[in-house]
Parts: sequence; structure tokens; C-alpha cells
Amino acid sequence: MESNSTWRARLTGAFKKWLGIFVLAFLLVFALHAIFLSERATCSALVHFNYTRVESGVDPNGHVFDPAEMKNAEIVRRAAGAMGLDTSEETVERIQGALDVLGNIDEKVFRTLTENVSIFDKEKEEIAEVTSIRESSYFPADYTFKFHYADAGISAQDAPRFLSECLSAYQEFFYDKYGYQTAFELSLNDNDYQTYDYIDAVDVLNNHLTTLRAYLSHAEGQDNRRFVSTQTGYSFPDLIDTLDTIRSENVDWVTSYIVSNNMTKDRDYLIDYYQYKIEDAERALAQQDSRLYILNRQLESYVKTNAVFPIMGDSGGEDGNEVSGQFEFTQPSQMYNSLINQKVSCQTSMSETREQIAMLTRRMERLQSGESSGSVEIVEAQLKTIDEKIGQLLSDIQRTADDFYKSEQLENAFQILKEPKNEILSIGLRSTASDIVSVEALLFGLCILSVFRSSRKAKKKVAQ
Repeated sequence: MESNSTWRARLTGAFKKWLGIFVLAFLLVFALHAIFLSERATCSALVHFNYTRVESGVDPNGHVFDPAEMKNAEIVRRAAGAMGLDTSEETVERIQGALDVLGNIDEKVFRTLTENVSIFDKEKEEIAEVTSIRESSYFPADYTFKFHYADAGISAQDAPRFLSECLSAYQEFFYDKYGYQTAFELSLNDNDYQTYDYIDAVDVLNNHLTTLRAYLSHAEGQDNRRFVSTQTGYSFPDLIDTLDTIRSENVDWVTSYIVSNNMTKDRDYLIDYYQYKIEDAERALAQQDSRLYILNRQLESYVKTNAVFPIMGDSGGEDGNEVSGQFEFTQPSQMYNSLINQKVSCQTSMSETREQIAMLTRRMERLQSGESSGSVEIVEAQLKTIDEKIGQLLSDIQRTADDFYKSEQLENAFQILKEPKNEILSIGLRSTASDIVSVEALLFGLCILSVFRSSRKAKKKVAQ
């Protein structure tokens, strides 16, 4: 029997021979796992939408909801810019291709959408079970936002931050699109009244107030209770009252002052401009008049459908029933109602056009008959005051509306249930370590087995 020193010598020799195999196996397993992890390297977050009719697949404005907006080009560009990454078109498209938005369907809901149906096959004399999809639709409220960061050329350390920047940009985009729209405010601030003639500057400011009033009326219609902003202390009716005050006290006064004093920066230009506006309005009036004539002809020739019902009476006969008369009434017609509405709208437009022509004619005649008077300093000071008041009103509207949509109308409409995280990394490292230990243990076992085999061969050789 061999001594312990002989066994140790054999094991040491075998280990030295197998050392290269051990190292090669370690590197091979590690490399295979690295390739596998790089292909499955993802960072994901879970988001939830909570607003009226989200389960019907519509957005807060009542249009078709598109969850893919979470990875649109503008949002990706904002996130990349916040990270200091390249924001070129090629980079943005590559990152967009690495982003997925996946709807999550609850298991109970999935079972209601699918059901197993057993069908007896007479030819094969057996029952075949099939899965039937019911004719119904389901729109999820939870979505997994997944980022294949290796495909986008972003490291595992930066992936969670990039996905967080995307979600932050989308949250801002969501409330900007379905709440207070900053683009709306920027469009009103884009015009400089000083580049216009005095009366045109007043018209521009007046149009701004008209647009703002329409927006406030729309927001007030969405307010089921009298909302008062905690940031400004205003409600939507308060803002409407402020707007009407600016129009009645400031805009109307400066308009009257400019018109009564024939104030203009260029008299000849303004007269020519009024003449063009009058001719253009007269052409529009002629078109509206032709449209009204056609509508009247269509209404005169329109024949409504009548419905006739017999009236049963007692004739004293055997059956006791006889038709004693009939009841006729006109059925409602959607086409006829549409023609009436078009006629009313056309008549309203014609009245407005005639008023515009009369106003422009009066202004042009005043400019032609009298010289300019009044103080330029007073007009410019008033225009500046109106512009400042509108600017302050815009700021109050922005803060009030933003507070309303975020705290009332769209409160918790977009929520991040699970922050971005690289889950595959920790799982992959544990799996890699486990596989390396298993392979190395197997190789060590083969090494021991080879020592036993070589020992047996040595004994047989000695015996022979």
C-alpha cells in the first residue's frame, strides 16, 4: 500500500498538470457569462398611470393614449443632455432602439381574456383542448420601462441614472401636454407690441386677452369645485375677472385715445393697410353670402321623412278592432339639423364681417380727414402698462393652472412604482460564481480520478 507522501506527490503532480485546464475553464466560463450578461444587460423601471378612462386606452384629453411617448426623441434628447452625452440624431435613434415600453397585464385579467375550450373530435374520438381568445380589449395602467443599455453604448453604472432622467423628462412632458401647456404661454410672449403701429399693437394685446379668456373658460369648465390655488390664492373666475378688468379699463381706453386722436407711426401705410383689409373682408363677405344662398336652397328643397302610425278604434264588429285613423309625425333628421347649424354659423360670420368692414371704414375715413394729435408718450406708457399686466396675468395663470392639474385634475396621474435598477447584474454575478465553482469542482474531481487511475496502472505494472 502506498504511503501518504506518495499520494501527496501524485496529487501535487496531477494538480500542476491540470492547473492550466483549471485556469482555462475559469476564463472560459467567465467569458461566456460576460457575453450572456452583455446580451441581457437591462435596466428597468415600473410606472403607473392613474386618471379617468385610462383603462379605455385614452389619454387625459380623450385621445388615443400612446405609451411609446415615454421614449420619443425629445425625451431621450433631454435625458442625454442632462447626462452630458452626445445628443446627435444618430445617438438619439440608437438609444430609442434600446428602449422598450411593455404593458403589464395582471394574471387575473389575462385569465378573463383567455379561456380553455374542450372540443370533441369525432374522427379521432378524443377531446382536444384549445385556448380561445375572447373578443375584448384590455389597456394596462402599469408599464415596464426597459433599457438595454449595452446596445445604447451606456455603462451599467450610468444606466439607472439615464433611465431616471428619461422618466423625469417624461413626467414634465406629461403634465405639460395634458396640464398647463408652456408652449401656449411662450406663443403669447413671442410678440413684441413695439414693432407694430399703435392701433395694431392694441389689436395684438386684445387678441392675447381673447385667447387667454378662452383658455381660462376651458379650465373653469374642468373645475368641478371652485379650486383656489395655494400658490397664488386665485381661482379661475378670479383670473377671468382680472382679465376683463384689463380689457375694460386699459385696452378700451388706449384704443379710444389712439382712434380719436388719429395716432399712427405711418399715416399712408396705415390707410393702405385699412383699404386692403376692407377689400379682403368684402371678398370674404361675398363668399359667405354665396354660401348662405346655397344653404337656403338646400333647406328649401330638403324633404323630411314622415312616420305614419295607424290609430285603432272600436267598430263594433266581431273582432271589435278597426283602423279609425292615422297619426303622422316628422322624424328628426341629423342632416337637416346640420344644415340649420351651418346657416346660423354663416349668418353670424357675415354679421361679424360687416362690423369689421364698418369699423375699418370709419378708421380710414378719420385718418384721411384729420391730422394726428395726442401724446405719443401717453400711448407708449399705456401700452407698456398693459403688456406688464398681461405678463403678470400669464404668470398667475401658469402657476394656478399648474397647481390645479397637478393637485386636482391630474393628481398622481403618473407615478413611478419602481425606481430604475440593474437587476440582472447581481443575479448574473451569483450565477457566474456558482457555475465557476461547479466547473472547477468537476475538474478537481476528474483530477482526483486521474490520480486513482494512474495509481492503479502503476500497481499493475509493478505486479507484472
